Amino acid sequence: MPAAPRRYIIWRMLRWATLVLLHTALQVAAQTTPNGVVSGTVVNAANGEPLAGALVVLRVSYASYGFRDRAGDRPSPGDMARAVTDESGNFTIQFDPALPATRLFVSHEGFRSADNREIVTVPLLSAGGRNVSVALVPQSAIQGQVADGEGIPLKGVVVRAIRIEVQDGRRLLRHNYGAAVSGADGTYRLAPLAPGSYYLEASGAGADGRGYGPLYFPGTVEQSAAHALQARAGETIAADFELSPHPLYKIRGALNNVPPMRHVVLRLLRGDEPLSNATHVGAGNKSFEIESVPPGSYVVQAFTPDTIPTEFGEAAVTVGDRDPAAVQIALNSAVDVRGRIEVVGGRRPARFVYVSATPLTSFPPLRIPPISRAMMIADGSFLLRNLLPGKYELSVRLLPGSYIESMIASSPGGATADIQQDGLVIGPGRPPELKIAIRRGGGEIDGTVEGAERSDAVPIVVARKSGTTRSVTLVSAERGRFLASGLAPGDYDLYALPPSTPVEYRNPDVLDALRQFAGHAEVRDGLTEAVTLRLVPANIASHPLRELPRAAN
Repeated sequence: MPAAPRRYIIWRMLRWATLVLLHTALQVAAQTTPNGVVSGTVVNAANGEPLAGALVVLRVSYASYGFRDRAGDRPSPGDMARAVTDESGNFTIQFDPALPATRLFVSHEGFRSADNREIVTVPLLSAGGRNVSVALVPQSAIQGQVADGEGIPLKGVVVRAIRIEVQDGRRLLRHNYGAAVSGADGTYRLAPLAPGSYYLEASGAGADGRGYGPLYFPGTVEQSAAHALQARAGETIAADFELSPHPLYKIRGALNNVPPMRHVVLRLLRGDEPLSNATHVGAGNKSFEIESVPPGSYVVQAFTPDTIPTEFGEAAVTVGDRDPAAVQIALNSAVDVRGRIEVVGGRRPARFVYVSATPLTSFPPLRIPPISRAMMIADGSFLLRNLLPGKYELSVRLLPGSYIESMIASSPGGATADIQQDGLVIGPGRPPELKIAIRRGGGEIDGTVEGAERSDAVPIVVARKSGTTRSVTLVSAERGRFLASGLAPGDYDLYALPPSTPVEYRNPDVLDALRQFAGHAEVRDGLTEAVTLRLVPANIASHPLRELPRAAN
């Protein structure tokens, strides 16, 4: 046999042997190299029982392919490592350790996370994790029937859930959090709803041109007189409405100072609540019309959502037993407000002073909200940009060792206003100029909290009454101790709030209701006062003014 064919045969035999050895090695490696594992249990947060049927999705890291892992990511179809919990709430997912695990997504219909998100996200170590425990909160429901005064069911009535929340010490209402339409038998069901407090509002239009509502549960036209329903996790609450028909009217008016080609949007408010009435703006932006308005007091807002800065205007109107007289609304552009900071008792101006204007007026949703922040520059001046007509709360963030002595707004006509007492008011025309006086010094309060867990960070409300208003700041107590510094001389009340319990501490009525738990201190310049506080019980802090009534299940 020639040498060349012999060498070819030998080469084929060696190649085959190499492939066999490589295949055998891969099989051995597959048997000896452990897979990454993620395992755990999903439970019902309301009763601690295992939750079957929860979807668990594992995301692995694709960093080696040039992709970046982001904490806000949601599960995608590409995340194929997934499982469904069994009857015991258990799950196990194996994955290739060459692609490290990054996070776990857990969800179940009718359940949400503790912070009211659709999906619970659990960060993982690259090797996965065992005994991972995830708690899902069961959602609540509100249901009932809508009928007229004779008990006849009303079809097509819209029942809206208005969620009551507390953020940064203020009570906020999330309108249209949920909505349902009554059926032919007059029944409705709002689900799923996150556990919490709700107002209910019912309204509708009949085929004869008359309207029903808006009416708040259990049967009032004023939101301030409505009953708030406390929806607890996994519960269904019953709430029925009885509505009487009434005539509907139209609000018509004229728009001023608006270019003819600009996009103008209208919004009708009853109190702070935006309504969903149909609105029309005439050709050339000269006139407007709002349909199906029941008797009552309203505010009509007009704004340009697509322009920067936004143009905005509003007018109050009362609807009686006929269409009201034509309403005039003049739109004005957002303005820039200038100010200056003066440091009293210091050789050098304070640095890193921030000024913020937070709106207290109910503004429409805008591309750039009227919340402005500014930093003082070297000459002591600052500039708050894009403020719309309305009322604002002005706050100043200072360095330790100084406090706010005064905040004054001077209008072009020479009138002055105390911002700490009256807030910052922006009207049409030239904006006011601001002057803030900061004084070096101040006193401090060294405090202790009784009844607090040493591992908890306890919010401490520091309230100083000045004239007819009460200025409020918040500090944190760590391991039962806190220090509030840079306080203006005066009398202070202090409250230790329960951790993780939202409290409307910016409401003076709430602080008055919690006064039995308040500590008191008289602050003097350059001195430290000591105070011991009792922790406000969570059940009292949640509803200090009155216990929210519960409807029968």
